[in-house]
Amino acid sequence: MNQRIESARLELAQSTGAQPGSNAVRSWTTKRDEKRRRLAAIAPWLEDGILPAHRIIDALETLIRPGDRVALEGDNQKQADFLSRSFAKVDPQKVHDVHLL
Repeated sequence: MNQRIESARLELAQSTGAQPGSNAVRSWTTKRDEKRRRLAAIAPWLEDGILPAHRIIDALETLIRPGDRVALEGDNQKQADFLSRSFAKVDPQKVHDVHLL
């Protein structure tokens, strides 16, 4: 039983980035914080809140991380086509193991 508890503590510490045995505070906003961090990384490229078309590949490579789930959607077929063609041009060393929805 004690081994299971220690295993669970170790797993929790690894998932939060804390050292085993420490009393680190768990963040309940990790996904929200990561989204803000990623969007802040492309903020300098935006022009009045709009990403120029020539920066789309850079943005995809910056925003998407290995293991992410991605839904390529557009308001119309032209947008969806643009996004899918751009996604096909990203560097596979940067963007891989992605689950497309």
